[in-house]
Amino acid sequence: MTSTSQVHLPPPSAPVSQTERVCYEFLLQAQSPVAHMAETLGNTQILATAKMIGKDGRPVSVPVISGNSIRHHLRAALVDQMLRATGLDGATLSQNALRFLYAGGQLTKDDGKKVKISAYRELCEVVPALGLFGGAIGGRLESGRLSAFDAKLVCTEAAHIIPSWISETLRAQNHEIVSCRAQVEEVQRVGMASMLPSTRRPQLTSADQAQVDADREAGNHEWPMPYSYQTVVAGSLWSWKVEAECWTPVEVDAVHIAVAGWLARGVVGGKVASGAGGHLRPLQTRYVTLPDLEPRRESKDLSTDQIGGIFRASMSNRARDLAEFLGSL
Repeated sequence: MTSTSQVHLPPPSAPVSQTERVCYEFLLQAQSPVAHMAETLGNTQILATAKMIGKDGRPVSVPVISGNSIRHHLRAALVDQMLRATGLDGATLSQNALRFLYAGGQLTKDDGKKVKISAYRELCEVVPALGLFGGAIGGRLESGRLSAFDAKLVCTEAAHIIPSWISETLRAQNHEIVSCRAQVEEVQRVGMASMLPSTRRPQLTSADQAQVDADREAGNHEWPMPYSYQTVVAGSLWSWKVEAECWTPVEVDAVHIAVAGWLARGVVGGKVASGAGGHLRPLQTRYVTLPDLEPRRESKDLSTDQIGGIFRASMSNRARDLAEFLGSL
């Protein structure tokens, strides 16, 4: 097995003129119910919420989609594109390699120290997801330079803390902002998955038919299991922000790819097989630079091919280096 120190790592590409902090602000609309849960109480799943101070100074709880969950989707979207650009999307990789790519690796005596601190900057060139999303480096955790904020439900309780341009946009469209309670629905279902449909009983073996009859006579037969869960209704609006400190033009483009890749489906939360999942669609976007927070004139259109060229070219040139590095893990 090749050690990390033996893998040739190209020198970093030319940095941007100065460290660039890019920031996206989104107004998102859920095309299906959002079932992003926090806990289960009995047979009821409860939505994730965040406590904040309302306009009147009283604490309120507002449904949110956790930034940690969104950050995971962003990382996966970027890594998928990285593997595709290097021709490794169909390659067989070790568990350590996949864990490093999609989860940042792990802090163990063996795995963590395979990536040296001295090679961190060079590795960020080969694996842009490392610099933006962090990972286990030299026996320590690097947190990464991309921050994904909680997506907040646009509601009267949180209207005073969402970006002003979102409020102005909705006001111009005569879109009424309602309370979060009006947008939460409790769905009740009956679980039948473990029950054998009566129409399939003739297909049972004679021994199993006898066992089913015996269970029914003894009162041990299966019963439907009712359960319920909360969702935020389809059509709900969400305010979300993501920002990153980028060292190179490749990382700037990588942020574009991560955001666009996730929003291509926009799936969050659970109950996807039941028609939920959010499927968030961007209605309005603000692309700004920090710290001046002024809108950029060259705003990116994430639905076109304007993004990804720099990133894919860089990854294509480093395909061999990436393959060697992943093989060393």
